[in-house]
Amino acid sequence: MTPAPSSDSTTRPVEMSTIDIAVDVAFAVLLVVCGSRYVVNHGLDEVGVFVLIGASISWLAYLAGRVREPSVVRRRVGVAVAITAWIVLVVAAPSFAWCALPLFFAAHRAFSGAWALALTVMIVVAVGVSLYRWSGWLDIGMLFGPLCAGGILTLAYAALERLHAARGALITELETTQARLASTEREAGREAERRRLAAELHDTVVQGTASALLLLEAEEQRNGGASPESNRAQDVLRANLVETRRVVHGLSSTRLAEHSLASALAASAAELGAELHVIGTDHVISEPQAHALLRIAQEAMVNAVRHAHADRVIVTLTFDQARIGIDVGDDGIGFDPEAAGRADRGYGLRAMRWRATTAGGTFDVESSPGNGTIISATVPSSPLPPRTAEHER
Repeated sequence: MTPAPSSDSTTRPVEMSTIDIAVDVAFAVLLVVCGSRYVVNHGLDEVGVFVLIGASISWLAYLAGRVREPSVVRRRVGVAVAITAWIVLVVAAPSFAWCALPLFFAAHRAFSGAWALALTVMIVVAVGVSLYRWSGWLDIGMLFGPLCAGGILTLAYAALERLHAARGALITELETTQARLASTEREAGREAERRRLAAELHDTVVQGTASALLLLEAEEQRNGGASPESNRAQDVLRANLVETRRVVHGLSSTRLAEHSLASALAASAAELGAELHVIGTDHVISEPQAHALLRIAQEAMVNAVRHAHADRVIVTLTFDQARIGIDVGDDGIGFDPEAAGRADRGYGLRAMRWRATTAGGTFDVESSPGNGTIISATVPSSPLPPRTAEHER
């Protein structure tokens, strides 16, 4: 459906700027020429002064509606006052009838629909009556000529605006189609990358984990049983295998799919012998943010147990209205965060920081050799807005 023509300058076609300037210049020149002609022919008597004052008012009102990026209201008031002053002027001095043409375009530039048509009627009637009066009320052509010319101009101008509106709608539709095509291409690229990563994970991590699990099961069969450590290793490998296969299939953590973040953290803490404290009221948050916090906490707990040799690991999950945070503290051997954060070391820390920032949150590490470690991460409690093409660059 073709949108209705608008008189708002913000949607006015750029090509019309040349016509707008021509209309402004024509109105100014015609006012000066007609005013000068009247003074030369009739002298500067009382009527002459009245004519010059009327022309000045009309021009100043016209300018008020044009200069310094006027609002729609100022533009319309300026044109309406200019036309009103000109109507009084043209009745007193018919030579000002030539100003009707630029005022016609100014009226259609500031107004649309019924208001533009009403102003057009006022202009052509004023011109017709003025010329008919100037002919001594004898030449009826002086009355109907302007009416016919005004009707033709109105129809032509309406057709021109409809043409511009149709072209604008077509351009908008083309831009929308181009944006959809670009979005489809980006989605296809992401899908291809996801498939490539899934294949890599399946051929490396999944196959390697499954092989390790098979080796442990074969060892258990040969020995007629398994040690508690071997059973625990098999449980961990099975859980990791399930998690990895869910990632490969584009799904999230099984724990988050089935439980809340607090429940999933409690299960992970129990497996690794950590304490969990929950502050605030547990409530559902978006899955990407919950997934990021769970992974960060799991990585921090594993590091505390395996690498920091901590005797005690405490996990604190904090809910408030604006943010959700986790703190994982341990009494392990600690480390130098700056040295661990270098590009050639500390991939786990970089991965945790990446998860937090990607979820729209913050990440912090406090540690020093011999003094334990505190890992902190917070994310917004509200879902992140959809990612745009600009974010993806």
